[in-house]
Amino acid sequence: MSFEKIKAQVQEHANILPEIKRLQEHITNLESRNAELELENRRLREILDSRQNERSTDTPVASTKVVQSTLGHSNGKSSANMSTSAPNATIPVAGLGTESSAWAMVARKAAHKKPTPKRRTVESAARGFQPITGPVGFGYVYIPRSRRMSRRDVRSRLSVLGIDPYRVLDITFPARSVVGLLVHEQYKDVLLTQLGKAKIEVYQDFNPCDPVHLADPTYKDKSNAERLAIAMDIHRNRCCRGIARLRHPIAVAVGRTFLEEGFITDEDLQEALVSSTTATYNSDIYSTPLTTSAPSSYGSFGSSGSPGSPGSPGSHGQAISSPSSLPLTINLWNANGLQATTVDDLLRHCQSFSLIFITETWLLPPNKIRTPWPQFHLYGTPVDGNFRGSQGVSALVSPSFPLSVMQFPVHTKYTLGLQVGRSLRLICLYLPPSLTDDEVSAALDVLPLTQDTIICGDLNTRLGAVTGDSRSNTRGPLLRDWVEERGLSILNSSLAHGVPTYLSYRNGRVMSSIVDYFITNLPCLNRPQLQVYTDLSLGSDHKLMSLSFEYSVPVDQPIQSTPSASARRLWNLSRLQEPDVLKLYVDSFRSFSAALVDQLQQLCSSPPDSTPPIDRLNDELNAAIYGALNKSVGSRAARPPQWKTFWNSHLQGLADVRDHMYRRWRRPLS
Repeated sequence: MSFEKIKAQVQEHANILPEIKRLQEHITNLESRNAELELENRRLREILDSRQNERSTDTPVASTKVVQSTLGHSNGKSSANMSTSAPNATIPVAGLGTESSAWAMVARKAAHKKPTPKRRTVESAARGFQPITGPVGFGYVYIPRSRRMSRRDVRSRLSVLGIDPYRVLDITFPARSVVGLLVHEQYKDVLLTQLGKAKIEVYQDFNPCDPVHLADPTYKDKSNAERLAIAMDIHRNRCCRGIARLRHPIAVAVGRTFLEEGFITDEDLQEALVSSTTATYNSDIYSTPLTTSAPSSYGSFGSSGSPGSPGSPGSHGQAISSPSSLPLTINLWNANGLQATTVDDLLRHCQSFSLIFITETWLLPPNKIRTPWPQFHLYGTPVDGNFRGSQGVSALVSPSFPLSVMQFPVHTKYTLGLQVGRSLRLICLYLPPSLTDDEVSAALDVLPLTQDTIICGDLNTRLGAVTGDSRSNTRGPLLRDWVEERGLSILNSSLAHGVPTYLSYRNGRVMSSIVDYFITNLPCLNRPQLQVYTDLSLGSDHKLMSLSFEYSVPVDQPIQSTPSASARRLWNLSRLQEPDVLKLYVDSFRSFSAALVDQLQQLCSSPPDSTPPIDRLNDELNAAIYGALNKSVGSRAARPPQWKTFWNSHLQGLADVRDHMYRRWRRPLS
C-alpha cells in the first residue's frame, strides 16, 4: 500500500471521528432517557397496583386499558423502538372483571348528580304555598340616572349593588334622567335599603304623568290640559308595554294593580295580556297536539289581488260534533331569508289566513319567529363562514284556528308535515336548485300520501305548458310523471294557469317563472280559489300565494262554533282623570239622563200595575252614558291585536301608501 492511500484512509477516519463521537453522546442521552422512563413506568405500576388493591375484584378492564395506553404513550416513539425494555413491563390483568362490569362501574362513576337548586329558586317555589301576609300589589321606585342606559345595563348595575335583578319586574325611563323600577310591595323595603347603602337618592314624589317630563318640542305650544292628556297617554302605553313583557301569571297581577291605580283601562289590560310574551306558542315536538279555542271567520281576498282587511278573531264557542264545512285558507310564501320586520308585514296582510307556510326561512335551532301565532319548524342547515342557515320551512297557525294541528315526521330533510284535525294532511317542501334529479325523486317518493293530502312548496321545477310557464326544466318531466303515477292534481294548472309565482327585475327586464305549487289528491275541492298576490311587496322575489276552499269536516270531529259578536265600543277613559273633562262628563250625563230620572221617579212614586219596560229603560241609561262619554272624552277605534306596541294609524297609513306605490310601479313594468 502506497503512502498516498494510507494518508487518504487516515484522513477519512479523521472525518468520521466527529460523527462517531456525536452518536456516542446521543446513545448516552437515550440510555439516560430510557432509565428515566423505566423509573416512571415503575412508579405508575406501583400506583396501579395500589389502586387495584383498594378496589374490589371487579376492577374495570377499561381503566386498565386506559392506563396501559397512557404508559405506552409516556414511553414515546424512542422508547417504543428500544429493544432493551425491562422484563417486568407486562402488567398483570388477572382478576380485573368482565368488560360489561367495567363499563357499568364507569357509568356509575360518571353519573351526573342533580344540580342543587339555587336559593332564589327555592324561595320562589315556596312563596306559592305560603299565606299572603304584608302589603300586596306592585309599584315603581324612581331613582336618578346620569346617562343613557339600556335595560340590560340597569340590571347589571343593580346586581352589583346586591339587588336581585329577578325581583325587578320592569324597567322604564319616564324622564330624561330618571329610571323606574317595578317591584312587589314586599320587596320595596329591601330595594330601598340596598339603594340607601349605595347612597342612591330615591324620588319619593315623582309623578310620571307630569307634563313637565314631555321633551318632544312638538308639544311645547299645546295647552296644559292637552299636555297632561298626552303625558297620561304616554304613561298608559308605557304600562301596557311593561305588562306585555312579563310572564302571563305575573302580567295579570301587575295589570290588576295598574287598573286599580287608574293607569290603564280594562281594554288596555286585555290587549296587553293578549300580546304578553307567554302567549307565544312554540311547538316543535312531534305528536304534540295544538288546539286553540277562539275561532274566527276566515274571509277571502278581493278579486283585485290585494289583501282585504284583516279578520278579527271571534270569541270562544261551544264544541259541536255535527257534519259541517270549514273555510280554509292556506298561505305559501318563499321568504328567501326571513327577517323580523318581514314577519310583521306578512302577518299584517294575513290575518284572515288559517295557516301560513314559509319556505327558505334560513332559521337555525333554537330560533323562533317572534309572533303569538303557534309555529312549527323544519330548521335549516348552517352555512360555513356565515352566521345564518340555508333552506328551512316554517308553519304559522292562526290563533283562532278551530282544529287541532300537530307535526308528524317525514323522512326527508326538505319536508315539513302537519296533521290538521283527524284526516287532512298538509305537506310543505323546499327542494333546493342544487339537488340532482335522483335526489328530487327520492324526496318525492318518501312523502306519506294519505286520502286527504295537500302538498305545497317551492319545488324549483318548471312545467312549461302544463302550468302556463314560458319554459320547463329537467325537473319538469320528473314531477309530471310522479303526479300522474299517484293520481294527483296540480292546482296551479287549473286555478291559476299562467300566473307567475316568481318575479324579478334584471337590467330593466321582467324575469318570471312558476316554481311554487299547490298539489293535492282530494278528488274535488269545494269552491277552490288559488290567488297569487303579484301586487304585494314583501321583500322577496317569490310572491305570496293562498289556496282557499271549503273543507268538509268529518261527522265525529269536533270543531268550535263561531257565534256572532258585535264590535266593542271604546273611549279614551283615561281622560276622566282630568278635572275639566270629568266635570264635562258629569254635566253631560245629568243632561242626557234628565228624562230618564223623571221616568224613574214617577215609577217609584206611583208604581204601575204591569211590569215596567226594563229593557227600554236600560237602553235609555246606556244611551245617556254613551252620549256623555262621546261628548267629554271621545271614542276611539279598537286597536288591531296584531299590531306591535310601536305601530299606530299613521304608520299603517304609510305602509298602505308603500303598497299602493309598489302596485303602481309594477304594473307599468309588466
